[in-house]
Amino acid sequence: MLNFYIQIKNSSDLSDYLAFAADECPESVDLCYSLAVQLESQGLYDKAEMEYARCLLLNPAHHYAKMKLGLLKLKGEYNK
Repeated sequence: MLNFYIQIKNSSDLSDYLAFAADECPESVDLCYSLAVQLESQGLYDKAEMEYARCLLLNPAHHYAKMKLGLLKLKGEYNK
């Protein structure tokens, strides 16, 4: 899978690939988290929040997803 990441030049293509993979493997917390990180890096904060929340539904103990979701919520509060 890492080789495929390296071959993708466009971050939008990577997001599309991760979204497809996450839909195909809906129980994969790793794919869900990777998609959330990618969406956040593209500035798609609302979608990233949804994916971080989905990660926490799959694994409530996922510390990074908790942290990133909390930071996005704080960021959203400051931008209002």
